[in-house]
Amino acid sequence: MLNENKQLDLYGFSGNKIEVIRLGGETFVRKTAKDMAHNIKMEKEIIKIEELQKISKINNNFKVPKIRSVKKNQHGFLVYELE
Repeated sequence: MLNENKQLDLYGFSGNKIEVIRLGGETFVRKTAKDMAHNIKMEKEIIKIEELQKISKINNNFKVPKIRSVKKNQHGFLVYELE
């Protein structure tokens, strides 16, 4: 099993937790909802990111980070990871 190495802790304007993680030669961003109320807001963010990914593939003018995973943590807070 690989060990995660947290590179950086950040907090967005919403208070959600944002971490830059290094794991097995890869670096990615993990965003965690600060509470249950923010799960819905983050679900909407994920939909927006997916829409932007579709547009970027068609236009090829800009890149959007790929969503690596979406899950809920042990507290039921939404967590998603971006490449």
